[in-house]
Amino acid sequence: MPLLAADRTDPALALLLPLLARLGATRAADAAPLYQALRRLRAGDGDIASDDPRIAPHLALMRQAFAREAAAEEGALFQSWSDLHNHLRFAFVPFGRALLELHSEAAIARPPMDAAMLAAGLLAILQQAPQRFRDSGRLVLPAQWFPAGADIAAWLRGTARSAALDTAYGHGLARLEELLATAERGLPALHDPDLRRGLQATLFLARRLQQRLTRRTPNVRPVALNWIDRLRLRLA
Repeated sequence: MPLLAADRTDPALALLLPLLARLGATRAADAAPLYQALRRLRAGDGDIASDDPRIAPHLALMRQAFAREAAAEEGALFQSWSDLHNHLRFAFVPFGRALLELHSEAAIARPPMDAAMLAAGLLAILQQAPQRFRDSGRLVLPAQWFPAGADIAAWLRGTARSAALDTAYGHGLARLEELLATAERGLPALHDPDLRRGLQATLFLARRLQQRLTRRTPNVRPVALNWIDRLRLRLA
């Protein structure tokens, strides 16, 4: 599968590509259309489909979730964590469920895979929230995560650290910790060793981003994976 610039610059793709890179050749070939579909959805192209019955139902859910997000007006897309969780459940969890189906994994593998996919989607939201607000006026962090009366627009457009953003990101990081811990505890439930190693790689990189987001909010300076993270992943 040829790599594109988005595979490194899109935060969700950058987390999920290492997972696919550790699959066996046959499974990687089966999963390539799934990844390419997510790549197109993340780029705003909703015209995706598959003839593979193991993938098609999952792509349909993802397509609907991204279409709803694209059709949303300016302002807060999500009022609460429940709203955002529901969006991520349809936008990212089906990707992991399709991988489980391709590997004939048992139902016991779903909780850790679901948690890892939710974490990948949440990390993409946390990394991109300020820039997405500047570009489109859309607030992708739940409005309830901000203190009452906070001038959300001013802080997201600015480049200074603020108590309001620290509060919002504190809520997001707490949810992220819950998801990562669930995924890590459940890793032994994945029977296929390549899929397990792939998910481990995604979780390793997610932890690197979590540490970085704890130190600064991305309105101050963008938070992303870098070559050091990828080197440490190879050495891990």
